Amino acid sequence: MTSVGSLAVLLIVGFFFVRFNMAEKPLSYVTYHNGFGKITQFSLSDGTTITLNANSSLKYPKSFAAKKREVMLEGEAFFEVTKDQARPFSVNAKGTRTTVLGTKFNISAYPAGKNTVIALVEGKVMAEANRGKEKLLLKPSEMATFNGTSRHLVKSSFDIAAITGWKSGLLIFKEAGFEEIAARFYNVYGIQLVDHTKNTRWSFSAQFDKADYITVIKSICFSKHLKFKQTQNTIILTR
Repeated sequence: MTSVGSLAVLLIVGFFFVRFNMAEKPLSYVTYHNGFGKITQFSLSDGTTITLNANSSLKYPKSFAAKKREVMLEGEAFFEVTKDQARPFSVNAKGTRTTVLGTKFNISAYPAGKNTVIALVEGKVMAEANRGKEKLLLKPSEMATFNGTSRHLVKSSFDIAAITGWKSGLLIFKEAGFEEIAARFYNVYGIQLVDHTKNTRWSFSAQFDKADYITVIKSICFSKHLKFKQTQNTIILTR
């Protein structure tokens, strides 16, 4: 083989060697889960900080890909995303996709809940649903609610303390109906609430700071003139 031929072979081998090593390797994922009553804060490989609420899971790669950062959420979490113009950060959560470059936002997407709520605190986010057919660009203090029944996104404003207070142990209800009370009670304490009062007009407002479940249920019963009885992990409300 001539020296020119040998050089050509070396160049071809070198080209494929570089291409092979530059190809992105399959990502290795981690799933972080919080049990009832547990709130955890941790950082991802890009420096993004996650505060994960009780009864919630986040699936994320040990190291992000070269062109994008993508995680999967089930439950609720607050994201403080490190800015990276070259790699957008996306959260997939129960029928929605939220994409940012660097900002702070909260997503609530519990499996048992009807809606997925994306609430923006700082910066901008793009909320998508129905595989990108619906899109909403959010500004601070705006939130997008993906209705699990209508399957549509709706924009509205929100109270930051009410949405993100859980990070510091606050449990805040504002004119909450029974379904909301029961869902949040279960996620925080792992206890199911059953309503035997036949009350169809629930509206409860209160704020609790790192309170135990007995304190909360007694407050609800006092406010609504109710009684309760507990059997293991179930509390039944009665007249």
